[in-house]
Amino acid sequence: MSILEDLDDERCSAYALLGIGQTQLEAGEPVQARGVCDRALRVLRERGNHQGETTGLELLEQAQRRRSPSAACT
Repeated sequence: MSILEDLDDERCSAYALLGIGQTQLEAGEPVQARGVCDRALRVLRERGNHQGETTGLELLEQAQRRRSPSAACT
């Protein structure tokens, strides 16, 4: 991530964040995935990237469905 941020390429950084979010979901970390996807969505919405936004929203929905009971209490 740092390399993309150093290059100031927000679009690529947002897509990288979505990939990280997907990986976190697959690793059983929905709370962390939600935070990463939220960051990506901010950029994608600012840039008007509807395809990326759709992907981000799908990941957020998956994260919400997979939240552990202990995460719901915080």
